Amino acid sequence: MSNLLSIDDLTEFREARRIKKRLILTENMTSGLLCYEPGQGTAVHHHVKEDEVFYCIEGRGTISVDDEIHEVTANQLVFAPVTSHHGLQAADDSRFVVIYFRSPGRAAARTGIVVGADGEA
Repeated sequence: MSNLLSIDDLTEFREARRIKKRLILTENMTSGLLCYEPGQGTAVHHHVKEDEVFYCIEGRGTISVDDEIHEVTANQLVFAPVTSHHGLQAADDSRFVVIYFRSPGRAAARTGIVVGADGEA
């Protein structure tokens, strides 16, 4: 098994809905890739047991954490502490590619790099 991923090879877009791909899964951390077309987003939500970090790879968008709205571009990072309400939104004129990291992770039969589509482990 390789411990190296090329994000460029995994980045793809879908007009109807954002793309979400699981990248890494361990008991200590999970990670995934989010690819948004202009105007797409993820509704505000929260996690009761996980901190989450969002790292923008390309494009522009907003990431809200509770009452703060952050305008985000490539090479910027946003932290959403456990129980904070957070959401993501691509700008109306830009794609938005983000990697997220959540900790703690979760137990799984297969761990490490486990590239898969939304809902796959």
